Amino acid sequence: MNIGLTDANGQRLNLGAGRSASIRIAVSSRNTNLPSTIPLFFFDENTGFWIQQGTASLAGVAPNQYYEGTISRISVWNADKELETVFVSGCVVTSANGVTNRAANVRISSDGIDYSGATSALTNGEGNFTIAVKRNARSILQGVRGAQITNSVSLEASDGNFALPNCLLLSDSSNTVSIKMTWGAMPSALNSMLFTPDGTRIDYRDTGFLTGNPFASMDVVDGGGGFGPEVFTITRLMVGTYTFAVFNVFSGNNSAHIYSASSTPIRVELQRSGITSVFMPSPQELGFNNWWTAFRFTVDAQCNITAITTINSWDFGPSLINSVPRQYCVRP
Repeated sequence: MNIGLTDANGQRLNLGAGRSASIRIAVSSRNTNLPSTIPLFFFDENTGFWIQQGTASLAGVAPNQYYEGTISRISVWNADKELETVFVSGCVVTSANGVTNRAANVRISSDGIDYSGATSALTNGEGNFTIAVKRNARSILQGVRGAQITNSVSLEASDGNFALPNCLLLSDSSNTVSIKMTWGAMPSALNSMLFTPDGTRIDYRDTGFLTGNPFASMDVVDGGGGFGPEVFTITRLMVGTYTFAVFNVFSGNNSAHIYSASSTPIRVELQRSGITSVFMPSPQELGFNNWWTAFRFTVDAQCNITAITTINSWDFGPSLINSVPRQYCVRP
């Protein structure tokens, strides 16, 4: 929470000596086991460090919970826990015409699955990296270098440091596309699907391939229990239109799992050429209309993405267009 107070002349104000104030910071976490109290930190602009000062207590009723605490200064405040980390080592390679090379200067990023937190690292001249992730927690790793993107991998960290069994594969062109979907604690399962221009469906049942047809893969499959993520990577683009859709497994199901997908914070991120587009559903899901078609994007013969179209429709099936013969684009 960034708090700023000024007087009528625009001069910054702070709390007087011996004065205090109460603040409430809304809970925003993928961790479902919220602690009853949490440390409060303020940002010291002079040193560039976060300084712990007191604690905040959990209050409110889900989903409108918050941490409330007492502060003695006007600043940027954070209700958070220091990350208990382990280190993951790995490598990044490129593969072109059957030749594999290590990839330097790739930015590796982690994103928590069952916690809210992120870290980053850079590959060295030999394509190796070491990155910190939360101990005894789940996270996802992906690498980016300019417009190039690696496949994503999910991690199950324990108490000790560990190494990835395989190198991440960096695309050998700027044609790579990544799609990532996350959501809330409920529903416990959402099934995302990518339909390629030739009609190939990629999902948890057939995850595809990055190094062969259709040059697209579902790298990360949600393990249940909500939140996701589910991640797709495309390393070679087909000419035509791709469609991304989501099936709410439990919508319309007469069971304890009934839950409207449109009331959960679904977020889909389409990343290409260093640009990210975000898609979220509108609250239109009714009855058995348990398919949300999120968006389409169209690729021309020169590998340009000529159109990104928001569909945002709920129906009893995915909103697809006619498939075309398989043809891969070629960048001039």
